[in-house]
Amino acid sequence: MKNYLGRTHGWFPRCVLAVMSLSLVACSGPSPQYGHLDRAIPTPAQLPGVATEDEPSTESAESSADDAASCGPTTGRKDDGTCETLATYDAGYVQRVQIPSGEFVMGDIPTRYNVVVGAALPYVRWSANPPRVSAVQSFFIDLHEVTKKAYAACVEEGRCSATQCPRNELFEVPAHFSSMEELFPQVCVSHAQAQAFCEARGGRLPTEAEWEFAARGVDGRIYPWGNEVNDELPRGAMPTNLTHLDRSYFGIFGMGIGVMEWVADDYDEDAGLRSFLTAEFRSQGGPTASARRKRDEAIGVSADVKGAARARRFVVKYGRSANRRMGVDLPRGASRRDDSRGGIEPWSSIGPSRRLGFRCVSDLRDSDEVLRAPKSAPVVRATKKVGTFEVFGGVADAVSLEEARAFCGALRVSTDGARRGGFRLPARMELSSGSSLTTAFAGPGPFWTSDGAVKQEVAYEPSAPWESVELSRDSPLAARCIRSESPSR
Repeated sequence: MKNYLGRTHGWFPRCVLAVMSLSLVACSGPSPQYGHLDRAIPTPAQLPGVATEDEPSTESAESSADDAASCGPTTGRKDDGTCETLATYDAGYVQRVQIPSGEFVMGDIPTRYNVVVGAALPYVRWSANPPRVSAVQSFFIDLHEVTKKAYAACVEEGRCSATQCPRNELFEVPAHFSSMEELFPQVCVSHAQAQAFCEARGGRLPTEAEWEFAARGVDGRIYPWGNEVNDELPRGAMPTNLTHLDRSYFGIFGMGIGVMEWVADDYDEDAGLRSFLTAEFRSQGGPTASARRKRDEAIGVSADVKGAARARRFVVKYGRSANRRMGVDLPRGASRRDDSRGGIEPWSSIGPSRRLGFRCVSDLRDSDEVLRAPKSAPVVRATKKVGTFEVFGGVADAVSLEEARAFCGALRVSTDGARRGGFRLPARMELSSGSSLTTAFAGPGPFWTSDGAVKQEVAYEPSAPWESVELSRDSPLAARCIRSESPSR
């Protein structure tokens, strides 16, 4: 996984930065409970941020090190340009840490786009793509996930409702952690219950962008702790006071390990593509819309009867900073059915789950000083030059041929200050052996072309040639778009 964004699939090379000096977080007032905040954050020696393809960073290692010494992780920039350690305050059940305003690289590019065409219902697996620059305003976020102790106190006050795990997902604290049970994250909580707790504690659930910025910071890192898989970090739920090794750029704990977390956003499988589109490209009769209706039926929620209860879908964040899944909040009265038979894909969490918790955020108070991000976000290019073509960096997943064509037609990408379209599906012949385009498709597919489907002859071999495959025009495949290179570039 080393240098994932720059090396594994070659789309966006890493920014070469010097080792950052380590900054410390200072809490508001001495508190042994949060003494571990004063430990240095392990920062990656090389940060695979996403720089401009043909314009590598001109920042020297020396100036980077000097800048990082005063303004790096766990800091924010004041209006006069100086840097200050991020503010914290005690929210009663947790310490909240200020996250500065700023732009950051949001989203991801998978290693390989592999489309499984078969009897299973189609679903969108790569909804985080493509990487793009997003922005957030300064806010405060919980240092760690909401604990069982904190939630129980809210229930006792009558401001929160009791949680209940599904019968087949009972949560049991390991015997060796029995003395720390109340410090485990609160799981088996619905999205509505999580939001109610946050409101009761003067906050709200984070937006997806807020959560991701708090997890990955300004340098485009893959995991909250850096860019390498860390096999020393434990899997599964654990006490929140033992998650300090999983520490993000801004010093937040447990965003890469432990349990998944609810965020505020409704789940949109095409959220990463929206800023590049002028129109909707999925149809009501397309494969994903049809699959969604079948999923609703499988969990006992009608999607077609007027006035019927509907399941709400929300984003769930976990693991890799850009990862996103869909969590389904069942309406009152709906029954959670066995999802092993009925086409419910494993990417969804149906109702409360022992694997799903949350944390809260709050807006700045009148007395808080607004801080800006300590560094600028790496540059992200939406297209890559390949021969005489530009290839768009995002992929539409689980689309029919008609939807694939609509996707390319709706794309607009800024070039020389102007948003331009002109995208289309490649032709089969343009992916023939020896074509420069073959290396841009991060196979094995299959992908749609303008005249049918293609896939790699040898899966997961980047240099393997592509071959035609006869599939129905309604098959749920992936689609990547190209256009002729702009003459002005």
